[in-house]
Amino acid sequence: MVRIAVDVGPLSGVEPALLARAFTIAQAGTLAASARLELRTPAVRVRCRRCDRHWEATGPRLACEVCGDFRTEVLGGAELLLRDVEMEERHV
Repeated sequence: MVRIAVDVGPLSGVEPALLARAFTIAQAGTLAASARLELRTPAVRVRCRRCDRHWEATGPRLACEVCGDFRTEVLGGAELLLRDVEMEERHV
C-alpha cells in the first residue's frame, strides 16, 4: 500500500492530528506499514433555507451571510470519508 487519502471535515468531530497519530500506530505490521496518510479538510458548505444562498463558512457562525436567517443547512464539512487508496502490485 502506497497512499491512503481521507477527507476529515471540520464538523466531523475528528481531530486530524490525532487521526494521523492513530494511523501511525494502526499501520504497524500491516499491508499499510509503509503507506502515507493524506488528510484533506474540505470546507464547511452551507445553504440558507430561506433565500437558497450557498456559501463556504469560514468561522463558527452559520447564519446566512445575505439575509441573516439562522435556518441553514450544512451541506458539507461534517464528513469523514475514505477518499482514495493507492496500492502497488506485488508479483510473487
